[in-house]
Amino acid sequence: MGRVVTAVVAAAFALAVASPGAAREGWLGKYVDLTVGAKGTAGGNVWTKPSSGPGADVGFAKVRGGYGAGGGLYLDARFIKFIGLEMDFLFELDKVWEDITINSFPFTNTLEALNLRIPLLVKGVLPVPMARLALVIGPEFVIPLSTSSSVDEPGNVIILDRYGLSANDKVSTMLTMGFGVVIELPLGIRLPIDLRASHNLTQPKDYYDRVSVVGKTYRVTYQNSWDFRLLLGLGYEF
Repeated sequence: MGRVVTAVVAAAFALAVASPGAAREGWLGKYVDLTVGAKGTAGGNVWTKPSSGPGADVGFAKVRGGYGAGGGLYLDARFIKFIGLEMDFLFELDKVWEDITINSFPFTNTLEALNLRIPLLVKGVLPVPMARLALVIGPEFVIPLSTSSSVDEPGNVIILDRYGLSANDKVSTMLTMGFGVVIELPLGIRLPIDLRASHNLTQPKDYYDRVSVVGKTYRVTYQNSWDFRLLLGLGYEF
């Protein structure tokens, strides 16, 4: 199924880029508007409090926050002006962290992931003068390309109660919802602005399904429970 979707998207890109004039003159231009472009993304990440888990405020046992930022390409297709489909390929650096205190000494534990995000969004579109508005919903697949962890501890201090932190990765399926506006400029130039909220449908709720604890070592499977994004783009409509 994934290969079929990729092939269809690649064909649409090729058609739009190779023969925009022919597309506009034929049935595609009459019933379908295609936009190809790039988007940048930035916003906040949330790790929700797991169920059960240790009583200590360590090892990502409670609510945590962070941020994500990146960018990539998008393909937008609009049918009979009021229904749209969008597929993005967005590379993003994501982080969450926790500030904790052990034996009166402050620590900051950080999880980091480089992700490829692929949303497949359905749109309800409302054209207005010089722009169009849209509500969007659909699945978004977050594929980790790399993960890492770090511990920022006080310098020149001997900590007897040391512990370890490491990061696992796992593909997430998010439910993404949002609102967007596309500003229509001359010569087919389009400026999309999107606000999106994504909820992780595949992250376990139980602490010990998120975190493996061996002695004083915490191995955390890093996934955002929620994330919120502002996306700004630049595209060309065929």
